[in-house]
Amino acid sequence: MKLRGAEIAQVTWRSHRSQLEALRTRVFIEEQAVPSEDEWDGLDELSIHFIATSRTFEPIGCVRLTPSGQIGRLAVIASERRQGIGRLLMEAVIKAGLDQGVGPLHLHAQLHAIALYQSLGFEVTGSEFMDAGIPHVPMQLIHDASRSDRLATYNLGEAELAPRENVVTEVDPETFAREINWDGGVVQDDVLGDSDAIRRDHFLITRDDETVGGAILSMTGEVLFFSSTLEASAGRVLLNAIIAKAVRYRWSSLTIAEHLLLPPALATDWQPSDIHSGRLELPLDSNPKHLHPIHRDSSKEPPLAEATLGGIDHNYWFSNHQEITELLRKMASLASREILLHSPTLLSEWAFDDAFCLEVSRLARSHGSTRIQILVWDVMPLVQQNAPLLELSRRLSSSIQIKLVSPAFQSHPGEFAVIDQKALVIQQDPHHPIGWANFRATAKAREKRRLFLRLWENGLSDANLRQMHL
Repeated sequence: MKLRGAEIAQVTWRSHRSQLEALRTRVFIEEQAVPSEDEWDGLDELSIHFIATSRTFEPIGCVRLTPSGQIGRLAVIASERRQGIGRLLMEAVIKAGLDQGVGPLHLHAQLHAIALYQSLGFEVTGSEFMDAGIPHVPMQLIHDASRSDRLATYNLGEAELAPRENVVTEVDPETFAREINWDGGVVQDDVLGDSDAIRRDHFLITRDDETVGGAILSMTGEVLFFSSTLEASAGRVLLNAIIAKAVRYRWSSLTIAEHLLLPPALATDWQPSDIHSGRLELPLDSNPKHLHPIHRDSSKEPPLAEATLGGIDHNYWFSNHQEITELLRKMASLASREILLHSPTLLSEWAFDDAFCLEVSRLARSHGSTRIQILVWDVMPLVQQNAPLLELSRRLSSSIQIKLVSPAFQSHPGEFAVIDQKALVIQQDPHHPIGWANFRATAKAREKRRLFLRLWENGLSDANLRQMHL
């Protein structure tokens, strides 16, 4: 059938709220009987939106991309369906997600739309579930070199891309015990190597909102898993979250307390030589064995020492803490007005790097209008380790500020930094220092800056950030 055509435009919730609300109310709430409390989930203000308009300028379709990389709310009014409008919207939102380093791109597909998404490169990654009373399946965009040169830089096979529906959450001991159906007395103090159960960290992993396993991390670096049936992808997501927390504590290693309780799918990642007396030693000074380093031709890369803000449009890739810290240090040395840092897990070393802090101090003291703002999800790693950046923010509080991201807005797990609205650093893996930096990414930097400022506006203060150690 001949396509009628449509104009696709990227818009903001603030500028096009009335049109977007009208479209989604008509399609989802009125046609599909989706409850309004499910439709309006609080993520629209933070999301990227696209709207389709007809040749007579009538809004006929929309879609959104959340900060976590989930594509959703794809709606086309009934009179314009089967005209290719949905595909045009999907192509636009996929391109935006790839261009801005958001990912992995994933969605929850109604069953009738699976074929459309498959034709765009998505694959089903889990079983059918109900959402707002409608059957869905989880799907994820599987990339190859022809689809994205940027993602092709990673030597990651399709099977290595963990399904997005595996979600790890850190919870309190009571919630952990209730969800795992576990009596805390089962784990003896000598198993976890500590005697203070209150200070253990508890993690749950859910799949399509159903708890499938968990783990406990003691303050001595011991890990105990609570599932022997986790799939490899889910187990690795859980382990990566634990590793990220250990890195925040600046530990050099972890120990799997009872190797026999390690999910079998994970046990194959290590050799027998790694196992000592039934315990699995996991050093944190090297990449986990299921991850592959980024391969790049350094001979074709412009020298970092010659980089300038607004200079060459080039992605400098990083795959370890040293590389991302070096890139941030260089960008900070060039900054003249503003540094915005969003670091949920404090994964990288910059907060503890003296050279980086020296450049931040230089900028903060240069003139009264400078702005250095930092968003984190947890301040305790900074406080417990007495991070140099924290001490600097206490001394120069008018220029350097740190806030907590509100729990209601903790939907973007990746680390990113924006410098002078020109340079951008994107960490594409929430639990590992893998990503890219670009000294001339003005459009993308401004988009990330808008996201940061919305998060900052809703950020929370914490008394621990102001307390001086005497």
